[in-house]
Amino acid sequence: MTANPEVLPHRYGPYGGQYVPETLMPALTELEAAWVAAREDPDFLAELGRLIWAELSGERLGMRIAIEAALDQVALQVIREHCTEEPAGTAAVSIPPHKLRLAKAFIQENLANDLAVDAIARAVGMSACHFAHAFRAATGEPPHRYVMQRRMERAKALLRGSDLTLTDIAQRVGYSSASHFSVGFRKLTRVAPSDYRKSA
Repeated sequence: MTANPEVLPHRYGPYGGQYVPETLMPALTELEAAWVAAREDPDFLAELGRLIWAELSGERLGMRIAIEAALDQVALQVIREHCTEEPAGTAAVSIPPHKLRLAKAFIQENLANDLAVDAIARAVGMSACHFAHAFRAATGEPPHRYVMQRRMERAKALLRGSDLTLTDIAQRVGYSSASHFSVGFRKLTRVAPSDYRKSA
């Protein structure tokens, strides 16, 4: 059978009057919309269309899974061919200055605690996704990196100005153990915490 990307039958398969089960109609409607939108790659889509119609031609085990997988491929093709990361006309993601100040203060006050993005976002009344993008746009770095840098700044201050053990410092900057803290500190500063303390 030669698939025609211009016309996708609605209720009947490729063999004339074969009945298509009503339960599959929503999936076929999605396929039709995707087919029309992405027909610039007719070979790829024609092959997927043949696969779907072959599955519809009989009640075979896994028919629905095969059809859904093919529809996922169509959707992926549409996204890759017709979408960009930043569609034209999309407003720039931003965070109001008072919320940025609040987020930074929240981070500074909670360095000993788990500072997941969603927790920080909740503290400033934003969704986690919007906050993460807006924070990066405003500061030039993602929230997790900003948090890590603040933790290390606090750790450096404690290493320089206190006699606290590495375990105590680790807990004060949000690490569960001295060894985990040492790995993170060395990764960011290229020096072990104990060596940093000696040179401070």
